[in-house]
Order: sequence, then C-alpha cells, then structure tokens
Amino acid sequence: MNFAILRGLVRRRCVAALGLVLSQVFLGGCFSANSNGPQIRYFVLNGRDERPAARADGFAPEHVICLRAVAIPSYLERPQLVFQRAGGKVAIQSSLRWGEPLAEGIGKVLRRCLERHLPQDLVVLAPWSSPLEPYFLLCPAVDDLAIGDRLVRLRAHCEFWDRNGNNLLGIKRYEGTTARHGNGAEGAVDAVERLAEEFGDALGEDLRRLRAGELDLFLAERGGSMGSGEDAAAIVQKLQSDRPALLSAPLAARKRQIRQTIVLEASSANYVTIDSLETGERVFSKKMKAGRVQNVPYEKAVRVSASRPAGLLVNGKSVSEFNALEAAAPQESAP
Repeated sequence: MNFAILRGLVRRRCVAALGLVLSQVFLGGCFSANSNGPQIRYFVLNGRDERPAARADGFAPEHVICLRAVAIPSYLERPQLVFQRAGGKVAIQSSLRWGEPLAEGIGKVLRRCLERHLPQDLVVLAPWSSPLEPYFLLCPAVDDLAIGDRLVRLRAHCEFWDRNGNNLLGIKRYEGTTARHGNGAEGAVDAVERLAEEFGDALGEDLRRLRAGELDLFLAERGGSMGSGEDAAAIVQKLQSDRPALLSAPLAARKRQIRQTIVLEASSANYVTIDSLETGERVFSKKMKAGRVQNVPYEKAVRVSASRPAGLLVNGKSVSEFNALEAAAPQESAP
C-alpha cells in the first residue's frame, strides 16, 4: 500500500474521532447548563408576630436582660437543613438552606419571646456594641434538634447568671416534641419555630417570676449554685437589693433548697456517672481525661460510679467514702 495513502487514511480517522469526542463534550456541557437541578430554597425563623406595645420616645427600661449567642451542636453549624434518619444518621439537604445562621434565628425568636413577657425591660441579643450592665445574663444552648419525617424534637437548656456573671443561679432545661404540618420543608421549619417559641416562653416565664420577686422559689426549682464565699442570702440581696422585704423565707430553708456542687478530680482516665438515689435518674455521664476537674451541680442524695474508682476523687474523698456519706445523709425537709 502507498504510504501517502496510509497516512491520509490515519489522519482522517483521527480527525473524525477527535470530532466525535469534542461533540460529546460540547453536547454534555450544554445539557448540564440547560438541565434544571434542584432549586435552592431559603428559610428563616420568625416566631409569632406579636411584639410589645410601641415604646414612646425616650423609653427608659427598668432593667437590661442580656441574651448570649445561642450555642448549637457542630452538626447544625451549616447553612443546609439537617434531617434525622434511622440508626442515628442524618441527611443534609443541599437545596434547603437557612437564610441566616440557625443560631441567630433561634436567638431572635428567644429575644422576641422575652420581650413579650418583659415589656418593661430591654432585651439585648449578643453581640452588643456598648458596655452593658445586665440585670440578668442568659446563656442559651441547643443540645439537639432532630427533624424527622413526622416529628421534630428540640432539647435545649439555658443558664441564668446574676448581673455580674459571677454566680450561676440555675439552669432551665427544655425538651419538646411537635408534629410536622405536612411533609414539606415548610412544615419542618414551622415545627422548629414553634419549639423555639416554647423554649423562649419558658425562659420568659422564669424571668417574669424573678422580676416579680419569686427568687427563692426559682432557685429551689432551677438549682442555683453558690459562688465562692457567698450564701443564699447574699445572692438574693444582690439581685433584689431594691426589695429587701422579699427576704422573708428562713435562710436555712433556702440553703437546703439550693443545689450543692460535686467536684470531680480525675488522676487517670475515667468514665464517670452520677445517679440520683431518690429517683434513679442519671444526672451526669462523661468521659474524663487524666488531670481534669469537673464541677457538677446536684440536688439531694446521689451515687457516683467510675470505671477506675482509684483514679477519682469526689469532693476530696474516695468514691466509696463519698457514696457512703451520701447514703447515710438524712433527708431534710423544709420547715
């Protein structure tokens, strides 16, 4: 065969093959560009459209309530909506997104709830631009948000601190479940919004009671803990200095009602659990690293368990010694 003819035949076949490849590339690109992928949708949390009455110019709040930024689990720190699936798995919907960080949205719902409950006060949501002297400082946190096919569950808590941020007055814990209204994303967002409002209303009711002077009852229910060198009377006096007449309950009764604090000191890696002797409920469970110290508030008598009891001190005592003292402690009753 003539070599010139052979070279021409090879050249024509190569050009044809290249043309076929290029045509596939361009056709594929055009198909991708013209294909209609999932449309991205954005959602925000608004809460009920109920605001306190309009404030007159020159409004002077009685107190300032500072609301720290809401802490949320790392798996929720993303713009996409996260749905719960069986087996502890989650599904991230890339086409369904929050129009603002979820923590900010929940924080705004909580602030609006507090404003409805305390119209005479100024509720400020972090970050605040100027130095403030809060009457109360609230630190809310979402522990878990599970959006299922039919139900949505929210577990959250909020720490109440005094005006100086030195004394933890108590912790409000919340868990709520509600049904989704429909299977669409709107039903899921609406359910999250309703649960956040329930949490905010619960916080607002607690603050209303504090403002009304029911501080002792609040401390007893929420478990206020004492700061260094302070007692119940000092905290009540600090927070309610303008209402000394409220300090009518016997100091001994208040002290009995307020939580104590367990100090756990791990000299070796330990898995520690604390259970209530009265109800059997588990109040603490955590893996502690060697050299770590953990403060745990508690009510009434408890039992401490550790995977390595010899490597743990409880209030400076051995685990067995602490448990023996707790079991032998008489149950006090309020007079």
